[in-house]
This record gives sequence, structure tokens and C-alpha cells, in this order.
Amino acid sequence: MSKNSKIPAFTLNEMLAVIAITGIIITLSFSILRLVQTHFHSLNRLYSVDGEINRFEVDLLSTMNSADRVFVNQDLNEIWFKNSLNESKLLLGDLIQIHDLDTFNLKINSINPYFLGEEVIYGELDALEIILSEPKGKTLFVAKRNTATSFMNVE
Repeated sequence: MSKNSKIPAFTLNEMLAVIAITGIIITLSFSILRLVQTHFHSLNRLYSVDGEINRFEVDLLSTMNSADRVFVNQDLNEIWFKNSLNESKLLLGDLIQIHDLDTFNLKINSINPYFLGEEVIYGELDALEIILSEPKGKTLFVAKRNTATSFMNVE
């Protein structure tokens, strides 16, 4: 009894087609994965820079509003924050340093201090505009309310 029965199976051509399609799908998925990783790393860098800027702005605003008087000396690249309890300074250079503790790695393009709406180079200030180099043209503006001591002994 010779029975000529076929075993149901896939042909070689069908198997090669499946392997080719699987290879194409795997290649595309690795390409997309690489694009997503590159995009994620660029977003991570952007958020770290924005986070540094936000931390600096919050710290500067807090320090400026806790001070009774704020003085600038652009020749020495210093801004002094003074109140009845203590005084601290902001050093401006390659790195920005507040209170001798916090250091911010921000590149500054220009600093414009103001007192009563007028730009000052030396003396008291009540507003500060900082233009950063990176990210391009990002401007920070912080201001404080003037106390009565700001108007005493003013000529």
C-alpha cells in the first residue's frame, strides 16, 4: 500500500518572502529607534539648558526681592544684594555665581541694570535685564519693588 500523501507545509519561496519582509521590518525599526534616541538626547540637552535658566531666574528673583537695596558695579561685574540681616553678591563672568554657593553655567551676552526706568552703570538698581548668548537671544528680566530706603539720600 503505497499512499502518496503530501504533508501540508510552506514552500521555499514562501519562507524566503517571510524572511525578507521580516528583515525589512527589523531594519526600519532600528532606523526609527536611532531617530527617536537622537531626538530624545537633543530634547534632554534643551531641557537641561532651560532648567538651568529657570533655576537662575527663580534664584535671582528670590534674592532680589529679599534684598532692601540692590547695587551694581559693572566695572567689577558684580551686583550686591543688601538687607538688614545680610548681604550677598552676584558675580558675572564665564559662570554666574550667587551667594558664593549657587553657580550657573550660562553664557551672558549683555546685562542692563535699571533704576526707576533709567539704565545705570554704577549704583542702585531695581530691575535687571540679562540677555543670554545661548539659547540665542533669550532675555531674562527681573524687577523688585523699591523700599523707602531707596529714595533716602538720593540727590
